[in-house]
Amino acid sequence: MRRHPLSFIDLPDDRPPWVWADDVLGLKNSPFGKRFRSEHTPWIREPLEFLADPTYKEDTIIGCVQGAKTMFLISGACWAIRFKPGPMQINCQSDEDSKEFAKEKFNPTLESIPGIKERLPKDTSKRSTCYISLPDMFCLIQGANLNNLQSKSIMWQFNDEVFLWKKGLLDHARKRTTQYWNRKISNASTAGEVGDDLDRAHKSGDMREYHIYCYKCSQVFWPKWEVIKWPKQEDWDFRLLRKSTYLECPSCRHRYEHTEYNRKLMLSQARYIPTNPNPKPEHLSHRWNALVLSPDVLSWGDLAVEWIQAELEYQKGNDAPSREFIQKRLAESYDPNRFLTTTKLPTIEINTSGWAKESFRFLTVDVQEVEFWAVIRAWSRDGESRLMWAGKLLTYEEIEAKAAEFKVNPGCVFIDSSYDARRVYLECAKRNVVANIGGKQDWIGWKALNGEAEARKSFVYKRKDGKPVLLPYSFPAKYVDPMMGREAKDRKYAKLFFWSNIAVKDILIRLRDGKGAHWMAYDGVPDDWHTQMFSERRIRVYDRFGKESYKWERIGNRPNHLWDCECMQVVAACMASVIGSDNPSEEPDDQLTAAA
Repeated sequence: MRRHPLSFIDLPDDRPPWVWADDVLGLKNSPFGKRFRSEHTPWIREPLEFLADPTYKEDTIIGCVQGAKTMFLISGACWAIRFKPGPMQINCQSDEDSKEFAKEKFNPTLESIPGIKERLPKDTSKRSTCYISLPDMFCLIQGANLNNLQSKSIMWQFNDEVFLWKKGLLDHARKRTTQYWNRKISNASTAGEVGDDLDRAHKSGDMREYHIYCYKCSQVFWPKWEVIKWPKQEDWDFRLLRKSTYLECPSCRHRYEHTEYNRKLMLSQARYIPTNPNPKPEHLSHRWNALVLSPDVLSWGDLAVEWIQAELEYQKGNDAPSREFIQKRLAESYDPNRFLTTTKLPTIEINTSGWAKESFRFLTVDVQEVEFWAVIRAWSRDGESRLMWAGKLLTYEEIEAKAAEFKVNPGCVFIDSSYDARRVYLECAKRNVVANIGGKQDWIGWKALNGEAEARKSFVYKRKDGKPVLLPYSFPAKYVDPMMGREAKDRKYAKLFFWSNIAVKDILIRLRDGKGAHWMAYDGVPDDWHTQMFSERRIRVYDRFGKESYKWERIGNRPNHLWDCECMQVVAACMASVIGSDNPSEEPDDQLTAAA
C-alpha cells in the first residue's frame, strides 16, 4: 500500500516486492551496506515476486553462501507484514540462532520501515525479541524443533537453512499452514544431501536454475562448475591458478575473465529457466550458485583453488572439503556416491595353496542377520599380503569348513561381535581349547573382535618393563563367558579384543591406495569386494567447542561388509607384528605363530 499525499488512507501498491524493498528497506550488519539494493543480487527478485503471486503456495530456494538468502528472507517477511498481514513463522535452525537473527537483523529492519514501525506495539507484553504481536497479525521467530512446530496455525512461513533441520521437521512445519488457503511457504537454504527433506522439496518444484547471458552469442546458459576452466599444471601453483582461471561459454566457447564489468553484462539478461517438466502443483523451486557472485566477494580463481585443494584432500581419504564446496559454493545436494571410483583394484594370479613369503593366514568374518561375509588373506613378515578368498557364508559350520579348506588354523580366525554378540562369543568359546603358550596356559581358538565406535585412536598398554605403548587394538584380551548366569559343564571362554576404527581404517586406506606394502587380490575376486573397498570415507568433524577431529563413516547405503573384514585383517596383522613392531608382549605373536 502507498499512502496518498493528501489523505490518511492507503492506496494499492502493485510494485513487485523487490522494487518496494529497494525503496524502503534499511539494513543492519549487512555486507551490502545500509540500504537494500536488489541490483547487487538480482537472482532474489523472482523468488520475491512469488510472494505476491497467488498461483503458488511453496517455493524452495537453494543458494550459495554469501548469496543473499538471508536478504531474501528479511525483505520477503517485511513485505508480507506490510501488505499481506497474517500469522507468520520464521523458523531458524535453532532457538539461539533465531534470537541472534531477530535481534541483530530482522527487528532493526522492521523498525526502519514506514507503515510498519507505526504499528509496532509499545506494550512490552506484546513484543519480545522473537515475538511481535501486531493489531492484524503476529510474527514468531523460533528454532526448528518439534515443540515449536506445534499448535499455531500459520499463513506465512519462512524456513531458514533447512539442510540443518532434523529429518521430518519440514513436514511438521508445513502442517501448520494447512488451514490457510492463501498460505505461503518459503524454504531458503544452503544445499544438503541427495534424498534429504530439502532435496526432495526442491525436486518437487519446477527446479528453476539461474542462467546467465553470453553477450557474444546472445545465449543464456546454466553456469555449472564445468564452465570454469584453467590451464593444467603438474605441480599446483595456486597463485598462478587463481590468475589463470576463466569461464567458457558452452555455446560459443568465448572466454570471460572474472571482472565486475563482465559480470554485470552476464547478469543484465540473466533469468531463471525451469528444468523439471512435471513439478508438484503450486510448487516452485529456485537455485543459484557462487559463479554469479562479484569478483570482489569471491572470484572464479578463488573457487578453482578451493576445488583443487578439496580434490587433493579427497585423495587422502577426506571428502569434507569436497562436500562443503558442492553444497556451499555450487548449491548442489551432495551425493555421497559422487566420488566413488569405478576402477577395479589391481589383482594378480595367486596360488592359494601356498606363498613362499607367507607367515600368517587369517580368516576374518563380518556377522550379519542372515549371512556372514568373510575374507582370507595371507601375510608376510614384512607386511605384504595376498587376498586368497572373499565371499559370503551362511552358517558357523561353513566358516569352520572354509577355514579347513584354506588351512587356516583356528587360532587365526577372527569373528566380528558387533551383531549378535552373545552367539558370537558362544561359537568362539565352543572352538577354544586350553593350550600351553609360552610357558602359560591360555585359551586358543577363534577370537571375537569389536570395532570401537568412538573416535579413539589407540589403546594404552603397559609392558612388563613399565613402558606404556599405544596400540590400535586393546590388550590384554577380555575373557567373555557366554554362559554367564547359566550352569554349564566344562565351561569355556571367548577372547574379545577391541580395535580403533580410525587407526585401523587409516592403515587400510594406505594399503588399498598403494602407499604401503604390497596389498594384492587374486584374479577373479568378486565385484562385491572391489565395490566395498570404496564403501567408507574419512570426514572432518567438530565438537561443540570447535575442536577438530576425524571419523570414518559409511557412504550412503553402500554395503561395507568386506571392508570390515579387511579392517579385521589389519587388526590381526597388527597383533602378529606384521604391521607395527611395538607388540605389548610376546604372547599374541607366540599364539598366532603357534596357530599358523
